[in-house]
Amino acid sequence: MSETDIEAIHSIREQTEKAENIGDADFFKEACTDNVVVMPPGMPAVFGSSAAVEFMREFFRQFDFHIEYVSEETEIHGDIAFDRGTYSHSLTPKAGGAPMLETGKFLWLYSRDSDESWKMARVMWNANGPASSPS
Repeated sequence: MSETDIEAIHSIREQTEKAENIGDADFFKEACTDNVVVMPPGMPAVFGSSAAVEFMREFFRQFDFHIEYVSEETEIHGDIAFDRGTYSHSLTPKAGGAPMLETGKFLWLYSRDSDESWKMARVMWNANGPASSPS
């Protein structure tokens, strides 16, 4: 497991956080494999990078979003890697309504692309409990 590979995985997570916080769905075109599977909680899986980009685009149309990720474990096994950690986010409906706060955990699987770069291949997360309104 090379330190360069670990840094690359952490960089993708940091870039993902930044893209999500500014509502940049197009970021996911380059960050994901063509056959990525996104597994959001309480919803059907989303298959393929084009569908994942559209899923995120629709999400950003509906919500103002701010998220913070904290990695707790990153491992690389050949051309496969994973990043596991926690998140906290606020989600405010653009149509109106109170912001909701949520904490949870994530597991992202990566695969090494033919150009040796890392890309997200499987993306899953789930909440620790129901979302709440700020106090």
